[in-house]
Amino acid sequence: MAKENIDTKKIEEVPVIAGISQLTTGQFDAQVLYEINEPILLEQEGFEVNLIKPRDYGINFYADTLFTTEKMIKERPEAVRAFVQATIKGWESALANPTEAIDEVMLMNNTLDREHQTKFFELSVPLINAGGKIGYSDKNVWESIQEMLLNQEIMKNRVEIDKVFTNDFLD
Repeated sequence: MAKENIDTKKIEEVPVIAGISQLTTGQFDAQVLYEINEPILLEQEGFEVNLIKPRDYGINFYADTLFTTEKMIKERPEAVRAFVQATIKGWESALANPTEAIDEVMLMNNTLDREHQTKFFELSVPLINAGGKIGYSDKNVWESIQEMLLNQEIMKNRVEIDKVFTNDFLD
């Protein structure tokens, strides 16, 4: 909002409970949502959805991120590598076989809605492949994230980016 010079004093912030019920009952006009989940639910319930995506305004944050401790990397680097590699392999398999991937999800929880899961998966694909290589992080993006968090006073102290992220376990 600061980037777009929006006067936040004109916005009433209210506590949010998980889910979409506050939107569907008109308790408020907008909500921070996971773009590949709740909008599908809203559309399935007949609501028109207007997404305001931060990346459309030059705000690029990583979403699903794997993390561990320095101790784990130092003491068990092969376990870290195996976990990262298994995660990548899982995504590659899902991307190559989306129907099979959705079937597996439905087996794990048959109360889920297949149509929702299919749309969720379809919307996930460009986000998963956004960096060109699954799991790849760009140092410049992390630096940009840090600058924004510092400017918004969400983060108090600068960190050395090279000490808090790595792509070393991707291969």
